[in-house]
Amino acid sequence: MKVVIPILFFLLSIQSFAIAKEKRRLFEETQLLINCPSFNTNLSDISPALVGNLLFFSSRKVEMSSHEKNTFYDIFSTPLDSNGNVIGNRQTVESLHTPFHDGPVCFCSHTNQLFVTRTDIEKSKILRFLRQRDHYNLKLEIIDNFGKPNASSSFFKYNNKGYSIGHPAVRAGGGDTLIFASDMRGGYGGADLYMSIRRNGEWGLPQNLGPEVNSEKEEVFPFICEDGTLIFASSRNGGLGGLDLYYSYFKDGVYEKPVNFGSSINSQDDDFSFVMNETAEWGYFSSNRHGMGSDDIYFVKINRPSKQAEEKVIDALPKNGNLVANADIQINLNESTQDTVLLTPKILNKKFALNNIYYDLNKWDILPESEIELNKLVKLLQDNTSIIVELGSHTDSRGNNDYNMVLSQKRGQSAVNYIISKGVEASRIIAKGYGETQLINKCANGIKCSEADHRLNRRTEFKIIGIVNNL
Repeated sequence: MKVVIPILFFLLSIQSFAIAKEKRRLFEETQLLINCPSFNTNLSDISPALVGNLLFFSSRKVEMSSHEKNTFYDIFSTPLDSNGNVIGNRQTVESLHTPFHDGPVCFCSHTNQLFVTRTDIEKSKILRFLRQRDHYNLKLEIIDNFGKPNASSSFFKYNNKGYSIGHPAVRAGGGDTLIFASDMRGGYGGADLYMSIRRNGEWGLPQNLGPEVNSEKEEVFPFICEDGTLIFASSRNGGLGGLDLYYSYFKDGVYEKPVNFGSSINSQDDDFSFVMNETAEWGYFSSNRHGMGSDDIYFVKINRPSKQAEEKVIDALPKNGNLVANADIQINLNESTQDTVLLTPKILNKKFALNNIYYDLNKWDILPESEIELNKLVKLLQDNTSIIVELGSHTDSRGNNDYNMVLSQKRGQSAVNYIISKGVEASRIIAKGYGETQLINKCANGIKCSEADHRLNRRTEFKIIGIVNNL
């Protein structure tokens, strides 16, 4: 028989379930609708950033003389409604004003920190700067408790007068992953993208994102989406204009080869500074295409067409507890749901891998980049309160067997502690370390293997070990 069953009647899985079609990635089958808001001026308006219910952006200082207003940017804001539409007038953010360039910025709601690009120059040199138009580098300022009476600021520890550090992007989920643009020596082009990870309150040494992301040209204006996808602007060969917008998915600890957005958003001019709200429904970007001024900020409505999926269901558990045998179901899916139906009687003790769960060598602390995947398991447990889960951690074969068993147990428990910290009951998830006892390839003791093969064994899995029918 053919039945249509509401999606709430089923337990939903995360993307790694093998029985489902692969989850649609962020920018696949996406339609971008663009318009130019009225807050733009006949000067240059660039670098939008979402700060609560406000849109921050940088703009030429209109109030300055004609000689000076082509020199510096100031930071402005305008209020937005829940759909991203502008609902008020632009105003200067006085608390961020300096005599020099201000912006771009990014805001982390998790830590209430604002990251601001500044001109790296002392106030005593302003007259020399104005007269001689010397080149000065950029630096990052970090403002804690932004917008509150106890706000304080400090400068990023890796600022250097020998090169620029600017265009900050912070992952919203935890605020401990910072990506920025810099022309420091040792890169691949004029400006490259770098990542710094904060651990125990300290920012780590910046690491170049490598030749897959960076090119011999310029990579600038990064933005990190809620799912970890990186968006940035690049002048690399093969684009449509000067700067084009690209996106790169994060997988297995690295960013994949960037994809050009194409003509859906890019033009024959410069297109850059793309930002997006947390639910990926709308965003803003900058462009110097023909508009109101030399640069304008554009609003983007992000449409993802609904998709139908049909799966053969052998056993399903609707709310009334009766099993529907040999039924075909039809489910209307949108981006807020997953492509997979958990078939309750069939998933007990079936193992499912969690991707992108990483640890430093011989350590068990959860790294910020692992939180994205763990948050998916948190969501699964929050949405399905009847399931009990074991989270298993595995090592590769290198090292002492007993040590690997202890290490894997500590890593598994660290991940479980993170999940419990998000409100999941401790009785519903347990940690189990398997060490090197369940290798998934030939890389046992004494067998020479590549690092990539060893990495396959250093994995984190979960399995549903119990279901309590509390419907």
